[in-house]
Amino acid sequence: MLRRCGEQRMRTLECSNGCAARQEVINGHVYKREPRQALYAHSYSLIDLESGGGYIWALYRDDTFLKVIKIECATLGIAGQWSLRHVHPKRVVNAFIACDFLYTVTQSSDSNVLSVVYDFESDIYVEPSKEVGSWKRHGIPSNVQYDPLSRTINVFDNGLIYTIDTKQT
Repeated sequence: MLRRCGEQRMRTLECSNGCAARQEVINGHVYKREPRQALYAHSYSLIDLESGGGYIWALYRDDTFLKVIKIECATLGIAGQWSLRHVHPKRVVNAFIACDFLYTVTQSSDSNVLSVVYDFESDIYVEPSKEVGSWKRHGIPSNVQYDPLSRTINVFDNGLIYTIDTKQT
């Protein structure tokens, strides 16, 4: 649920497959929800939230592909929705949105690879996906984020921090 500061109104994001496995008691009835698959490979998260440019971006998983909702911070209204059928979460270990682009982190046998795969402003896949950077694989990157001040991407991987310079247009 999202709530603007100083307002009573709340917005609930209902992702298509329910929530994590748990029981809920509603009006004396017990309802059991089935467990959902994690958002990415090697992840425990069900949803990933990003903010930037006056929007909140929500990334979540359908059965086999990634879905994205763009929410206006001022009104909490939905500004856009995408079903990214060419982005398969089982192949992705992390993802984030920066400057209206979707970036994914995938793994090879000895490295992590950061690529830009979707342009939300133009509503097109980046074909072929553009590799932005890679680094020696130490583990699963726990956090990847864009810093608009330095125009760099910072990656936190098994206690190490990598900074990747990027030229955003």
